[in-house]
Amino acid sequence: MLSSLFTVSAIAQQQPAAPKSARLTPRISVINAGFNGTITVFQSTAGPIVVDCADPSSAPAVQALIRAIDQRTPTGVILTHYHSDHVGAAATLAAGSTVFAHETCFASFKKQNPAGYESLSKVARLAPQTADDGKLDMGEDSIRLIHPTHAHSSGDTVVVFEKEKVIAAGDLFFNGVPPYIDVADGANTQLWADAIDRIAQQYPGFKVVPGHGPVTDTEGWKQFASYLRALRQGVAEAIKAGQTREQAQASVNLEQFTSIKDYGNMLTRKANIGWVYDELTKK
Repeated sequence: MLSSLFTVSAIAQQQPAAPKSARLTPRISVINAGFNGTITVFQSTAGPIVVDCADPSSAPAVQALIRAIDQRTPTGVILTHYHSDHVGAAATLAAGSTVFAHETCFASFKKQNPAGYESLSKVARLAPQTADDGKLDMGEDSIRLIHPTHAHSSGDTVVVFEKEKVIAAGDLFFNGVPPYIDVADGANTQLWADAIDRIAQQYPGFKVVPGHGPVTDTEGWKQFASYLRALRQGVAEAIKAGQTREQAQASVNLEQFTSIKDYGNMLTRKANIGWVYDELTKK
């Protein structure tokens, strides 16, 4: 079985894209590198805060865009989870910075990519978070970090810039495509959807930067949660009816979600049904 690290790298390599940056608020910019990852840059009073680090192949272009946004060395880098399209370029982009992530993210990173983890630990200070909810105070700015236990993986972090009214959701949000569901690392689609609804209810009207896809708002994020719930319910009913994994993939109907379109051979409704089948039958 392919590791999830390799799987996500393969997805990223299907359609290389030149990273582009756009200003979202006066102090927040978003760098979109296609399926090599989405990066959020917050210009705090203490220095730029970077959320996620893209795939290694995008490192030079992303680093140049970050420097064009803010010439100061990043004072902090936040990793939303351990997949290579979000941590792969960390050793380059986070050099000389403090790297914040949940302890389970660091544990999965070290397990799946020990060389990359070691490289990062040599050039940056690692600051594992243990609480499910916390704050980062950077100069005069405060950033909220929410760890919703098991969701897309076992170590996700959602980053909330409350004053800017912006949420960096990491891969708790794939906007417009079926998500990757990391069952091997403990993904839980029920807790995932619950976390989205809870955070969106707390921050209505906030802009949401997805891990993949265009920026939207909390209403768009909630629609994605509805997809996860329908996916889980359909698979649960198929399992209850005694269907095999392949039969469930043929019978579960998700066509009502017209805005979510298959991407390549891996991010597909069929793959989602299979992963959730694995999740619900996992012992």
